[in-house]
Amino acid sequence: MSQRIAFKRPNLMSTEAWPTHQQTTSAPDDRRPSIREPDEERRRTMTDADYELLLEQRRHVRAELREVLAISLRAGQIMLESGANTARTEDTVRRIGRGLGAEELDTYVTPSGIIASVQAYDEHRTRILRISAHGVDLGHMAAVVDVAVRIEQGKLDRNGTISELNRIAAQPRSYDRWATNIAVALACACFSILFGGQLWEFLVVMVASGLAQYVRERLNRFGINRLLTTGIVSGMSSFIALTLALVAPRLTPILATALPWLPAPHPAVAICLAASVILLVPGLLMVSSISDLFRGDTLAGLARAAMALLTIFSIGIGMWVMLLMSGVHVTVATTSQPDVPLALLAAYLAAGGFAVLFDVPRRYILISALVGAVAYSTRQIVLAQGIPPEGAALVAGLMIGICAEALARLFDAPTSLFSIPGFIPLVPGVLAFRTILNFVREDYTAGTADFVRAALVTIGLAAGLGTFAAMNSLGKRFPTLPYHIHSPLIEPEQQG
Repeated sequence: MSQRIAFKRPNLMSTEAWPTHQQTTSAPDDRRPSIREPDEERRRTMTDADYELLLEQRRHVRAELREVLAISLRAGQIMLESGANTARTEDTVRRIGRGLGAEELDTYVTPSGIIASVQAYDEHRTRILRISAHGVDLGHMAAVVDVAVRIEQGKLDRNGTISELNRIAAQPRSYDRWATNIAVALACACFSILFGGQLWEFLVVMVASGLAQYVRERLNRFGINRLLTTGIVSGMSSFIALTLALVAPRLTPILATALPWLPAPHPAVAICLAASVILLVPGLLMVSSISDLFRGDTLAGLARAAMALLTIFSIGIGMWVMLLMSGVHVTVATTSQPDVPLALLAAYLAAGGFAVLFDVPRRYILISALVGAVAYSTRQIVLAQGIPPEGAALVAGLMIGICAEALARLFDAPTSLFSIPGFIPLVPGVLAFRTILNFVREDYTAGTADFVRAALVTIGLAAGLGTFAAMNSLGKRFPTLPYHIHSPLIEPEQQG
């Protein structure tokens, strides 16, 4: 049920207010007033009063179109600032605009701006909105999508929509600062297990990444540039992880006396460094950029890819400074993978920790983490069959798409609540770390090879997600939610 841009003044809603040039023999539906540009025959019969009324109607429609456009752009702004991709943002803006009474709403979205044009009965309005703030808040994203659904169901008018959008924008995160810091520290520590680490790597990474997340949150409050923040946090996290990894072996005599049951503290420096900065790896940007490129949105895809590349460079600069100052030579050695139950638990907790960071609503947090464990197990099963990592990422991406779509239909929620946390355990963190490490050593050949491998794994993951989304859309004979508005802008009162 869509709303209509209509006059509230009774004299303009009534066909009796119109001059006698209207044919009395026409059907009832043809007797309603029209605000389109009159044809030549009608112009000859129109009086000055008719023209004045027509101009008044057009002014009213333009004013209402400006209001609809402002509301739609506000929704798109919240979506982009919450980390939504361009396709989701365009879809939501279009649904809200049409649901509030526009006949057509065309929009073009980039990561840094929205261009939208709304049209109704030969009148149109166009606006450009620049987006400067960026982050990831799946709770806000889901709330705006819910607003679009309620508009299409006729449960929200324009005033109600404005109030809801302002409430969403001002709504605090579902998790406080300390809960988020602990969740991120636990998630990064679980990545150390997935990278082949043991107890001491887990403890070192948990301390380093927890402090890094605290510093990042404080720097973000000051509005410091994202790339600068990434470089600072990367250097600080690397310093803490490196210090703890080098100091821990010196505690062996003390720990052997006090806690003889503990294993000797000899954490692997490479694993500690890689896992401690995993919270900074732009996994969402990498996957979103590939998805935009697959969808044909070249500008948005290249913009996100460039931002992801710059973020990786910022991480590398921070690590390079710390390694240069310390003089430590770090090598990435092949490690044994953890047992299957431990690996699944680590993948589950890693996905859940990042779901907290992305502010997934509490009622979905456990389910979204489960998608990550299922995706990780799918990739490991495929790898065990001798399929290369790129193919395994493709199959895992398909599995994420299937699980996210099924859960979205079951819980009546956006698929991003389940798909984004779901692919977190599959982010090629080790390859990204090796890329940075090789560039720091000036081994550009190996660094480029690792970078290409990481890119191919990311492409495979995004291709799996995109393939299922494309197949799912082909199976639908109509959109999930209606767009078309069947009523004109101005309608006479329906007779009982």
